[in-house]
Amino acid sequence: MIEKQDETVLQYITTHTSDADQTRTVATIDRRLEDRSGTPGQQWKHILRIKNMREVDHKGIDTALPALELARQAQATDARDKVYGILGIPCVKGLTKVSPNYRIQLPEIFTNFTREIILNNEHGLDVLRLIHSPVEKIMLSSMIANNPRWVRKMIGCPLVEVAASCIHNLPSWVVCWSCKTAPIVFLSGIYRADRGFINSTLPVFSHDNVVSLQAIFIDSISTLSAFNSLEANEEYPNNCTNASSIPNAYGTIDGLKEVFWRTIVANSTPSGEKPPPSWAVLRLPRLWSVFGTSEGGGSGLEFSLHGFVERNKDLLICGTNLKDLTADAKTIKERKIYRDEERGTSDEDLRNASSWAANVLAWRRLIGTNHGRIGLTVAASREGDSIVILSGCSVPLVLRRDGMGWKLVGECFVYGLMDGEAAGFVKNGRAEVEVIQLH
Repeated sequence: MIEKQDETVLQYITTHTSDADQTRTVATIDRRLEDRSGTPGQQWKHILRIKNMREVDHKGIDTALPALELARQAQATDARDKVYGILGIPCVKGLTKVSPNYRIQLPEIFTNFTREIILNNEHGLDVLRLIHSPVEKIMLSSMIANNPRWVRKMIGCPLVEVAASCIHNLPSWVVCWSCKTAPIVFLSGIYRADRGFINSTLPVFSHDNVVSLQAIFIDSISTLSAFNSLEANEEYPNNCTNASSIPNAYGTIDGLKEVFWRTIVANSTPSGEKPPPSWAVLRLPRLWSVFGTSEGGGSGLEFSLHGFVERNKDLLICGTNLKDLTADAKTIKERKIYRDEERGTSDEDLRNASSWAANVLAWRRLIGTNHGRIGLTVAASREGDSIVILSGCSVPLVLRRDGMGWKLVGECFVYGLMDGEAAGFVKNGRAEVEVIQLH
C-alpha cells in the first residue's frame, strides 16, 4: 500500500517544499552547506534510494558504493551504526566479514571495515573513493555575495570552513564514517581506469596499518582551479612555473574544448551514462557569460559557470588559458557555427548540461597535469601531487609523498586515463608498476 502511494507522496513533497522550485536546479539545492537532512525533500530522496538498494540483489563494490556513500551522509546517535546499520542491505551484505561489536572504538571499526572490503572484493580498492577529504574556507556573506571578491575581503566577510579535517587520526586509506564531508556529488560514471592492469599480489597490511600495493604512476598535478568562486585562499587558481609551455595531450584547441566540456561533467550524466552529444552546448560562450545559467547556493553561495570562470580566468590548462576555452569565437565563420548550435539546442539540454556541470564542479578543483591532460580532483589536492592507477580501483587516485611512503589525498577524474589507458603505457614502456606503501 505504501509503495502504491510512492508517486502521490513524492508529488506532494516536491510541490510543497522549496526543492521543487523549477527555477532553481539541483546544484542550488544539494551542494549548499546548510544541514538539510531533516527537510522532507531530502528525506524522501534518502527513502527512495534505500528502497532501491534493498531491491538490488547484485553484489559487488560497484553496486555497494552508492549505499556506502549514503550511509556516510546518514544521521546516527552512535557513528558505529553507520557501519553496522547497512551490513544487511543485499548489495552490501557479503562485502565484509565484520560483525557488530560495540566494545571497540570508532578508529578500529573504520579501519577493520575498510580493510575487509579491500581484501574480500575484486575491486575492493574502489572504497578508497570515499575517504575523507577536507575542504578549506570560503568568504561567505548573504548580504554582499554579489560584490567583487576584493570588496568582500575589504569589508571583512566571515570565513566558513566547508569540511574540516578528520579528527580520528586514521591512516589515509581508511574511510571515516563520522566526520562531516563536503556536499559533493558522487561520480557514478562507468570508469575502468585499471582495465588491463593485472595485479599478481593482493594488498598487504602491516600491524601498524600500512598497506603495500602495486601502483602505476601516470602523471602529476601542475595547475589547479579554485574549488569555488568564493574560496578564501588567494593562491588559487594556481599555475606551476612552466604552465604556459605544457603541451596539449589532445592535439588541437578544438580537441581540448571537446575534452573540456566532457571533463566538467566527468563524462557522465547523473544516472551514470555517457553524456549525449547535445551536451556539447557546454562549449557555447553564452553559458559562461554573466547572462548564462544561475546556480545560487543559498546563504551567499553561488555555483554558476560564470562565477567559476571569472575566479579561474587565469588558470592554464594544457598550456591554454581557461578564459580562451570559454570565450566567443574570433572569426565570423566560427561565431556563426556557435550561433547555429545555440539555436538548435533545446532549453532542456541547456538546463540539464549546465546543472550537472555545476554539480560536478562544486567543491572540486579543475586541474591540468604535467603531461598535458585535464581533469577534476578533490579540493585538498596540491601542485606536484601524483596521479596513480591501482589495480582494483576504477578511477585514478591522487597521492602525496609522506616520508618513505605515500598518503592518499582523494580520487580524481582525468580525461584519457579512465578506460584502461594506463596498462597500455606500461606495455609500451611509458610507465612502470611500482610497489608503494600507503600510510
